[in-house]
Amino acid sequence: MLDLLLPFHYYLKVHFEYKYKCNSGLVSSNNELGSGFFLLTIDIGSIYFEPAPGQFINIYLNDEYGYMLPRPFSVFNIVKYENLGSAVQILYKVIGRGTKIISQLTKGDRVEFTGPLGNGFIIEGEKPLLIAGGVGIASLNFLARRFKENKIEPKVLIGVRDEMSYRAFNGIFNNLDIQFSIERGELDTIFKGNVIELYSISDIDYDVIYICGPTNMLKSFEEIYRSKNIITKVYCCLESRMACGVGACLGCSIPTKDGYRSCCVDGPVFEIGEVIWKDLT
Repeated sequence: MLDLLLPFHYYLKVHFEYKYKCNSGLVSSNNELGSGFFLLTIDIGSIYFEPAPGQFINIYLNDEYGYMLPRPFSVFNIVKYENLGSAVQILYKVIGRGTKIISQLTKGDRVEFTGPLGNGFIIEGEKPLLIAGGVGIASLNFLARRFKENKIEPKVLIGVRDEMSYRAFNGIFNNLDIQFSIERGELDTIFKGNVIELYSISDIDYDVIYICGPTNMLKSFEEIYRSKNIITKVYCCLESRMACGVGACLGCSIPTKDGYRSCCVDGPVFEIGEVIWKDLT
């Protein structure tokens, strides 16, 4: 089996390094926010790096850990420094061995990554509504910042699981019009339930919707969208397990009206009507 995997591994290395420039930077901070969430900041100096909201990067783990494939993460934010340098920020949750290793990175550690990868959000509308659940807030935070740069104030709905997650997320957003929902626990000023339930009772005026979160959350939204015959354009950023990130392995294929498409290359952003939701797992 290893004999079959190694040629594929070498192909991916070449594909990444030549088609997608392999960048590197130094860890500036890797702060634990609580409830297993971390915010990683990588200083990249004067490297030209201009991702669109919704795009992602692939972070390589050192060979000593035995990982052949990189790990994909949505861009949470780009920090511009006065000295013309910049940093890329990644919001992630520790859910396995790979993210556990990343959580152990400390200031000064070098990180290699490729990107930006994938297709991001199309920015349009004057009254955007952003809906996010879990780490789905990463790409939508970046999108919200881009709207604000264009003098547009987006409305943001964020769903969290419990009070610890709420406190973790609430501390990293500045100057955004946010309503939270919480599934477990009681907070006096927070809606009790999931973020789709919050959306269903809200009276927010909007002309375009951007949504990112777990598949079940997106499916719940699509049911409401279909049952209410909503005509507003909706862009969905899908969360999918990815192996290569460049469309080589076909491991993140999703069912669409145009056949199966790679989430990493054709997405991760799709219009809601493109996806065959009943077949999406």
